[in-house]
Amino acid sequence: MRHHLTLLVVATVLTVCVQRAAGLPGIQGWSVATAFASFLLLAAAMSIGPLNVLKHRPNPLSADLRRDIGIWVAIVAFVHVAIGLQVHLGDPLKYFLIAEPDGTMSLRHDWFGFANYTGLIATFILVILLAVSSDAALRFLGSKNWKSVQRLTYGLALLAIVHGIAYELIENRTLPLVFVFAAMILVVATLQLRGLRIRRRSARSTPPR
Repeated sequence: MRHHLTLLVVATVLTVCVQRAAGLPGIQGWSVATAFASFLLLAAAMSIGPLNVLKHRPNPLSADLRRDIGIWVAIVAFVHVAIGLQVHLGDPLKYFLIAEPDGTMSLRHDWFGFANYTGLIATFILVILLAVSSDAALRFLGSKNWKSVQRLTYGLALLAIVHGIAYELIENRTLPLVFVFAAMILVVATLQLRGLRIRRRSARSTPPR
């Protein structure tokens, strides 16, 4: 409960700060703010494991703090989806479908559609990850299967990056937002790569039993 109350405050403060810093009007500003807040939390969750490795600390399969941050990644992202679907076209279906000259509807095949498809897939992955974010799910799936599902986080991060870049191009975001987004990606990628190298080096140096 202490984790969740703290993360509620952190998520709220992040969202409000980004909304004010972005300087975007109304609902668009809140859409961008919740997107950035969710990605910041995702970056934090993905940094915990590599930081433990770099500092030679225990890195358990399921850490409460990392899992709780992940839950709030999903919560803020779901708020972003609900707000974001109201920004441009009003009708959420038009984010994914487009009217043809003959009156039928087909999948969007433009850049805007691509941005929304990546967001939709990322949302599905978030639902799956949220569903397994409990001790009960870990016991039910077993450590190996649970870890396999958790690796969807890397796909989620990649989709979030592609989705974010697409919308930055569509909406011609200001340079400060672009720099912050790029900095978050660079920091997490660097930590992940360094952590991976240390784990591989450790695995090679450990004698077989």
